[in-house]
Amino acid sequence: MLLAAVIAAQQGRPKDTDQFLTQAEGLATELGSDQNLLWTGFGPTNVVIHGVSA
Repeated sequence: MLLAAVIAAQQGRPKDTDQFLTQAEGLATELGSDQNLLWTGFGPTNVVIHGVSA
């Protein structure tokens, strides 16, 4: 979802960007903290970083 958000932003699709970031934020909230399970490096901080990039 994070990569899709950045790609959508690069393509000038702000609605899709927001949708992908919202979905990722929901999953990060469920996870509850930054984790590196199976080397994914996913969590609330990573979502914020991708949001800034997008």
